Amino acid sequence: MEARLEDDFDPGRAGNSARLAQLDFADLYVNAAGFGYVRAAMSATLSAVPSSLHQALLGLIHSLSQRVAARPDRREFSISHDGATYRVALLDAIDGLWYVLRRGPVRVPVIRDLGIHPRVAAELIALGRADNHGMVVVAGKTGDGKTTTACALLAAWLEYFGGVAVTIEDPPEFPLHGAKRSGEGYCFQRDVQERNFGEALAATMRYAPRFILLGEIRSEAAAREALRACVNGHLVVTTMHAGSIEEAVQRLLDLAADNEARAAAQATLAAGLSGIIHQRLQGDGADRRLEMKFLFPRPILADPVRAIIRCGRVEQLGTEIESQLNRLLNGAGGPWPS
Repeated sequence: MEARLEDDFDPGRAGNSARLAQLDFADLYVNAAGFGYVRAAMSATLSAVPSSLHQALLGLIHSLSQRVAARPDRREFSISHDGATYRVALLDAIDGLWYVLRRGPVRVPVIRDLGIHPRVAAELIALGRADNHGMVVVAGKTGDGKTTTACALLAAWLEYFGGVAVTIEDPPEFPLHGAKRSGEGYCFQRDVQERNFGEALAATMRYAPRFILLGEIRSEAAAREALRACVNGHLVVTTMHAGSIEEAVQRLLDLAADNEARAAAQATLAAGLSGIIHQRLQGDGADRRLEMKFLFPRPILADPVRAIIRCGRVEQLGTEIESQLNRLLNGAGGPWPS
């Protein structure tokens, strides 16, 4: 790896300028003096950044220092520099400040390419139709691709249906910002600290977006505002750390209300939930495969899923989950009985 990085990388070859974006790496560790190491994807070892890229590193450090000076309260943030996007964390070491950068993806993945069953992907995309609003929750453990699925779903909605989307992330991970569907849609990405998600979401509803992407729900304020948004004409997609669909629903209710307001939170979620999936990545490395369970309530108040949530009997959702799984994946039509 070291020889390839130091010897095979020639930024002057074929008229190329010395750009970090041309260097193959997943993580970059760099200090204020411009000295850095890179780590390739799926590797545990480091290599020194080639000396030919010293000036490029200094340019990056200048952009980083300006960002830190402008927002000294942020220890993590995202930054775009010279054609690449990075997720940045500050590391205070005994020899001074280091920047730890993870290179972000250059594009948002297509939801049908994530390994999701085609019928499930079609159901998720169809939730973005104009007559639907509510909340879509992507649940799972850390590292199981929740954010990837949520961002791919939002991108699909914008490409299929157009409209305005606003994201609230800490920090943004995928390049969603900009015009979509030949100008019929637009996504505004916001870099918001997680503790301010509730306040940011309340403000976002005043921008009249069709779609809202909310980073992982962890606070009571974010849970309450997300529930309010999903019954006020918006379609919200968010993520939650949970080991199952039932656990995600229970945790969302626990965050959204204290004991006195529990019934109101159950009623709001029962009315506003459009879909919830739980996913996990099985296997190692390139052989990892996506396993997913799902629950799509019918758009009627009498739907059994909505009735179960309204009564707070979350443990009874398992039967509905298995029923939908059998119907949809066995080709018996949609997730609901005809």
